[in-house]
Amino acid sequence: MSFNPFHQLRDNIEAIHIALVYKPGDVLSAHGTAALRKYASFGSIKAVLYPAGEKQEWEKRHASNWPEAFPP
Repeated sequence: MSFNPFHQLRDNIEAIHIALVYKPGDVLSAHGTAALRKYASFGSIKAVLYPAGEKQEWEKRHASNWPEAFPP
């Protein structure tokens, strides 16, 4: 399976939501635990690291292979 930044962003947001609503003593469901395990930081998602702009601008900032490296 190839890396999909949209799916990773969605998974990260779900994991952050679970972490924010968690209170000491809560028991996580199997779904909640699986969602937290999918969290993978935002470092690999170029759209988070670089401002909106054209491909040429991202290349000037040394972003690599965007969006060709991450086909939908």
